[in-house]
Amino acid sequence: MTSCLPEASAASQIPVSVDSAAASGDGPSDAPSAEVQKDPLLEAFEAQRAAVQADPGDFNKLVALISAADKLGDVAKLREVYDAFFAEYPLCFGYWKKYADAENRYTSPEAAVAVYERGVAAIPYSVDLWGHYASFKQTIGASSEDVKSVFERGLNFVGGDYAGYGLWSKYITFTARQESTKAAAQIYRRALGQPLKDLDKCFNSLREFVHQHTVDEVVPPEEKAGLEAQAKSKKEADAAAQQKAAEDAAAAAAKAAQEAAEQADTAAAAPPEAPPAPMALDGPSTPGAEPQRSAEEMPAAAPQTPPPTASGAPQDATTSAEHAAMPPPESAPSQPQGSDADQSNALPGDASADAAAAGAAPTELAAAEACAPVDMIVREDDVNEAWLANCQAVYEASKEEVGRRKAFEDAIKRPYFHVKPLDGAQLLAWSRYLDYAEERGDNTVTTHLYERCLVACAQYHDFWARYIRFLEPERPDAAKEALRRAQHIHCKAQPELQLLAARFHERHGDLAAARTAYELVVSKLAPGLISAVLAFVNFERRQGNKAAACKIYDDAVAAAADKGSSSERTYAFLVVSYAHFLVQNFKDVDAARSLYASALQQAPGSLSLWEGAIHLEENLDAPGEEKARRALALYAKAAGSDTVLSEAEREDFSARAAVAADLHGTAQMVEMAERLHCARFRPTEKLTQPPSSSSRPSSGQKRPADATAAGASPASKQARPADAAASGSMSAAYPAASYPPTVPVAPVAGASADAPAAAAAPAYYGQAAAYPGYAGYYAPYPQPAYPTYSYPQY
Repeated sequence: MTSCLPEASAASQIPVSVDSAAASGDGPSDAPSAEVQKDPLLEAFEAQRAAVQADPGDFNKLVALISAADKLGDVAKLREVYDAFFAEYPLCFGYWKKYADAENRYTSPEAAVAVYERGVAAIPYSVDLWGHYASFKQTIGASSEDVKSVFERGLNFVGGDYAGYGLWSKYITFTARQESTKAAAQIYRRALGQPLKDLDKCFNSLREFVHQHTVDEVVPPEEKAGLEAQAKSKKEADAAAQQKAAEDAAAAAAKAAQEAAEQADTAAAAPPEAPPAPMALDGPSTPGAEPQRSAEEMPAAAPQTPPPTASGAPQDATTSAEHAAMPPPESAPSQPQGSDADQSNALPGDASADAAAAGAAPTELAAAEACAPVDMIVREDDVNEAWLANCQAVYEASKEEVGRRKAFEDAIKRPYFHVKPLDGAQLLAWSRYLDYAEERGDNTVTTHLYERCLVACAQYHDFWARYIRFLEPERPDAAKEALRRAQHIHCKAQPELQLLAARFHERHGDLAAARTAYELVVSKLAPGLISAVLAFVNFERRQGNKAAACKIYDDAVAAAADKGSSSERTYAFLVVSYAHFLVQNFKDVDAARSLYASALQQAPGSLSLWEGAIHLEENLDAPGEEKARRALALYAKAAGSDTVLSEAEREDFSARAAVAADLHGTAQMVEMAERLHCARFRPTEKLTQPPSSSSRPSSGQKRPADATAAGASPASKQARPADAAASGSMSAAYPAASYPPTVPVAPVAGASADAPAAAAAPAYYGQAAAYPGYAGYYAPYPQPAYPTYSYPQY
């Protein structure tokens, strides 16, 4: 990364002493000998600038350089370091404010305004920066229209931000103070239509605002007539509802009175209940009580004088007896104090009157209240309430959207930019939040959310790639602008983003820009990135430029070869890929053979290169004998004793030569390959001895995990060398090159339990089982054991 700071100017190089010039003969000999002291602040600044030039992208060093320049008070140096800082980190809104304050302090308000304009252009989705800009405009005495323009521009970007109420509040306060309360009320209503975190606070503030002002101070004239009609309709609806409530109350009162009267009549018609007769007791009810005596034992009662009648004559004996037999009357309850005169005059036992009086009072009171007249006059408060009701409907709709977004917003702890990486939970929250916005289908809301995300996630190329994919189908120009910001500002040192930019430019026909991006990656950002080399090669292939594609391969292969054994796997992979590219796209077999020949001289111990060269010959569309002759020559060279391959690898190639001869060559070639193999690799003592009975697994014993113990070739057990990874990568280009495969032998139904299980053997070992004539050649290698069958005896 190149430095954004110029070299130290000659003016800043202050000489240490004056007599140093005299000592060199360049000045007068009588110069004063006193040394000129350096400014310590300037020395600190120069030291920090040197550190930044060595590492221009270090955030802490740039911040320290800004601090040193600010202490100097030199505007030129201050501008120099701030420009260097914002070339790397333009999303730090706090430093834009510091820069503007410095310009205002050292130069003029106009210079500070210019800095603010640069800041809001670099980070337009910053609520704080727009708020600082608008406040600064008010501080320097800008016109009302100028300040209002800043607020409106800011709200176009961040008005729908979850944390955007701060800017709305400042705008409302400014408008209510400078313009009119009516305009402030309209801004309130606009704010209620946004999914703000402080939406409740906004609505409560609006309610207080409306109650403190008249209709003419809140409602626009063009809306007043409609609101009056709305208020009148509401009053009419309230009157109709009140009338219905009165009718319902009157009906309920009548029904209650009727039910009370019916209950009273029913109670009056019922006969009085006789008092219960005294029960005779057989004995004393309590211990020690006197027993009841019979009538004969009772003493004679004294004669009683009957009470006089109404005429003054005494009653007869019958009447007197009846009177004596009746129980004494209970004392009547006393009349409650404070009762009405009507209740005191009511006859005893008049139940219907009492019930009617008790049930009718509350129902008649409710009916009277329901029948109270409704005020049908539309007043100012009614109009204000109607306007506020309309705002409340908007508020409730926005409140629902806030509830849907709250979980996403709460998971985002750092919505601003910082050089420190975000944790995985916040990255996942942003990803899910974008999924939610895209599913809703509102492109404006989704674009705003993407821009918010790319402030906090500006250094993550995958979010930029997602944003570009979102914009490209319908808004390719906007996608191109987003790519420019990512490619040249925020992710300019990331090869993944540069490769994305190259593919984008190619799709849109800008081949020069695509080629520039590829060259930047393969030459500076990631010279050893194989995926970038292959992408660049295929780009030139699509343009039909074989020479350019081959040059890219040649440079990459040469760079890998220069690194020696540390890059052997990369070297082998590039050579195999290069040869495949030549054959598949340009049918240039001779160039591919020449490439393999030189590569095998460079890295003769690379198994991947031998495999690739043999694979090339075996898969060419050529006559069988010629194909076999070339392949057998490579097999023989690989299996020869002059190679640096391991013994197991050489034996493997020698055995495979016989299979290749059988597939593509003549009988003489097969016989020659077998003879050569037997001559090169004699059977060992271990392989010639038959397996003992103790080494055979029993019917309930598992086979050993070691393939060699089961009788497999040592080559099948031999681990791949260091270039196995490159061979695996080569297999992606050559699907048929994964060799040697293993062929498991399936068990035969009904086999004897004593028979050993068949070992998994390479394909060329299975060839001997298919062709019995190979038994002599494959004698040193244990063959798959076939089960024996035992037939029942009859």
